[in-house]
Amino acid sequence: MLGYSLFLIECKVEMKVSIIIPIYNVAPYIERCLHSVVSQCYNDIEVLLVDDCGTDNSMEIVQQFVDEYCGEKEFRIIHHEKNKGLSAARNTGTIAANGDFLFYIDSDDEITPDCIELMMNEVLKHPDVEMVQGTTTSIPDKDYYHTEVFNELGYVESNDDVRRLFYKTGKCLPCNAWNKLISMAFIRKHHLFFKEGLIHEDQHWMFFVCKYLKNYSYISNSTYIHYSTPNSIMTSGGYYDSRSNCHWSVILNDIFHNIDEPCAKQQIAKYYINYYDKRIGMEAFDNSAYRNTLFFVFLKYFSLRIGVLFVLTLLFSSKQNLFNKYEKKLLSHLLCVK
Repeated sequence: MLGYSLFLIECKVEMKVSIIIPIYNVAPYIERCLHSVVSQCYNDIEVLLVDDCGTDNSMEIVQQFVDEYCGEKEFRIIHHEKNKGLSAARNTGTIAANGDFLFYIDSDDEITPDCIELMMNEVLKHPDVEMVQGTTTSIPDKDYYHTEVFNELGYVESNDDVRRLFYKTGKCLPCNAWNKLISMAFIRKHHLFFKEGLIHEDQHWMFFVCKYLKNYSYISNSTYIHYSTPNSIMTSGGYYDSRSNCHWSVILNDIFHNIDEPCAKQQIAKYYINYYDKRIGMEAFDNSAYRNTLFFVFLKYFSLRIGVLFVLTLLFSSKQNLFNKYEKKLLSHLLCVK
């Protein structure tokens, strides 16, 4: 028993975690984030701070913090030559990382002191795990993330089960890139980088992650504190603006071109109902090639009838009564997908 305990301790020391923090105009929040990182109980951590060329004094705060820090965590600052966006900043950090596992954190959020330790304990219990997901506490709306539905998930060890969980209505796995401990080998093997130039990039990324993810662990402990801050996409109304719709068009185009089994019908239903139908409406389908893609996806995985219903919703998009009639029929079929 003692030998096994020593083995676990040795493994724990040898496994490095790379925490990646993109920095862009977060002067009021970045010090809080950094304090939460250096307060981690787990010590074998490198922190990669990616300067994405903001316009405030965030990097001055970061530099002073790093200069004054005397603890065990290793800091590296990486500078972009120009602003490239969140996806590019995460990719820069991922490429530069030396850790066995990655952890993304947004610079206006923070993590609990035992966050990385709790997640690494899951790695020790399940050596093949590719992703560990923690529970998120949201501020000021503490009920924003309904995490109680995940509490019984535990450990999942097949891609079929991962897909079923991710696409299951009411209990889908969280799609945020943050609050996940991810195997670096898994990321590199499947080239799971973020598509650059997008907002809602986590949705795009998680779709492709779920194509390959086999070993997944969920822990019910709160490990991440997510703040709804002013001027973010989610709080400023930008989630629904024309730029957002344009980016959703790109995301959905990539997704519908890459639908596959298992759970193909569930994938189509999830992204059509939750994103196309509710959020971006007909604006996403101005491109005829894009409309054709979804039409043939419906034909391939459903039936001619479903494909025709989709075409009818397009034909009568300007005639509200007929549009509602065909849209209701189409959604009723998709909502029955289990």
